[in-house]
Formats: sequence, C-alpha cells, structure tokens
Amino acid sequence: MLAWLAAGSTGAEIESLALSVKKATVLGESENPIFIDLLRQQAIIHGGRISPERLKLLNLPSRDLARTLLSEEQLGFDQNSIGKLFGRDKATISRWVNKNRKPNTHRG
Repeated sequence: MLAWLAAGSTGAEIESLALSVKKATVLGESENPIFIDLLRQQAIIHGGRISPERLKLLNLPSRDLARTLLSEEQLGFDQNSIGKLFGRDKATISRWVNKNRKPNTHRG
C-alpha cells in the first residue's frame, strides 16, 4: 500500500513516509489503528511528496477507495486484505463493492 501511495517518489521520500507511518502506528492512541486512516493522516503531512492523483484517490470515501484498490489487479488485494486496511470485515467490503452493481435479472 505504501508503494502504491508513494509511486513516483524518491527513495528518501518513501523512507520518510514509511517512518512517519511507523511512528504514527506506535505512538497512536488506539491499540488497533486503522491503517488507511494512518495513511490518510500521513498523506496530509507529506502531501507535496505524493502524486496529486494518489492523493485524490486516497481522499475518496472509503467504499470508493476500496473498490478502486480492488480493481487495480497489479496491487493483488482481495476483499479480506482490503478489510484489514479499512478495519472492516470481508462481508462489509463485499457490500461496498457490490452496492452499485445491478442484480442479474436475466434468467436463461
């Protein structure tokens, strides 16, 4: 996920982002931080180092971002791993992904 977010950044920028995420994880108030929320916070801090396209995607509503991440096959995410990123269960992610799909009413 960090690699996706930092695409096009220099090695030093990626290292700085990764270190910030680590610190936020360790020093955060929650015992079980939601990773996507940490990334969003760090993206604000490191905004100038992250591509505008990635920032725009990261700021989508969670269900839209989840759909986007699942649709990018090269990332290799499944609904279970997306659920872990968002602090949700697989069933919730499934509802998010399938919400706008039209039911198949054609019966053959």
